[in-house]
Order: sequence, then structure tokens, then C-alpha cells
Amino acid sequence: CNNLRSDNNTGNGWLFSGDSTRATNNFTAISSAADTNGGIGVAFSAATGTGITNFSFIAFFSESNTGDGFDFASGITTVLRGKFFGCLARANSGIGYDINLLGLDFIGSEARDNTGDGFEIDSISTKLIGCFSVGNGVNIDLNAEDVVISGCTFGANQVPHTANLVEENRMAVLENNI
Repeated sequence: CNNLRSDNNTGNGWLFSGDSTRATNNFTAISSAADTNGGIGVAFSAATGTGITNFSFIAFFSESNTGDGFDFASGITTVLRGKFFGCLARANSGIGYDINLLGLDFIGSEARDNTGDGFEIDSISTKLIGCFSVGNGVNIDLNAEDVVISGCTFGANQVPHTANLVEENRMAVLENNI
């Protein structure tokens, strides 16, 4: 999918869903946007069965939404194996990236000027590589173990309130498996 746009909806901008009768797998969204929606910009719904797996978002922007920029619902039981390259969550009334799921990698993605957290990580096995977060309520809110954070920049006076970073000697191994 290329150049998708969802704006000015009363609810969520984009909803990606998978359940026991529908698998949402193997897709890429490039140069797309969700802005000025009345709910979440990009939402992943609770799923069972095959769920949502093997996907990439490249240069996907989620801005000025009433809810979160990107919201990954904690009800999804499948490991997602999703990658976000150069994505932006900006000026949303909620959290920039609300991460509650296994298997998500963020490479060169940004969170700017969101009312809530820039990156809120509540799931193990999340990777942030070369990401940037500034001007948010809290730039990074880390509540999980085995999270890889490498080469990222977070705004001043905004530090993880729980120090659960992966040990340095294990980080190189995990980074090579992106």
C-alpha cells in the first residue's frame, strides 16, 4: 500500500485487525498518513487466531489525532513481527506510540509534541534503534524488560522511570536480529 491517507474521521484513522476468521499478514504501508481523526491515528485491534504478522510501515505519519498516534492493543496474543521505519507520531492528544505487544521494532522513528508519552513501552522484546522523542508529556516511559534501546535521543529531563534495558553484552546479539 502506498500513499494512503485517512483524515478528519470521527473515530480512528486506520484500523488493522486480525481474528480467527481473518489473517492480516505480509503487508507494507509506505508514505502514508493518519491525521486529525477523532480517535487513534493507527490502531491494531485485539486479535485471536492468526492475528496480524509480518508487516512494515515506512514513512507513516500519525499526527493531530484526538487519541494515540499508534496504538497496539494489549489483547493481541500473536507475536506481531512488525517494523516501523522512519515513522512519525506528532501532536496527538494521547501517546505517540503505545506499545503493548511483542515483536515490534522501531528504526529511525520519531515522537514529537504528543500530550502523553512519546514512546510508552509495556511489552518485552521491543527494539528502538536510532529513534527520537522530544516535547512529549514524557519522552520515554519504559515498563518492560528485555527492551533494546540503541542510538536514540530523548528530550532533556525525560528518562525511563524503570531501568529495564537489556544488558550491553546481549544488545549486540539482539540488534543483529532486527
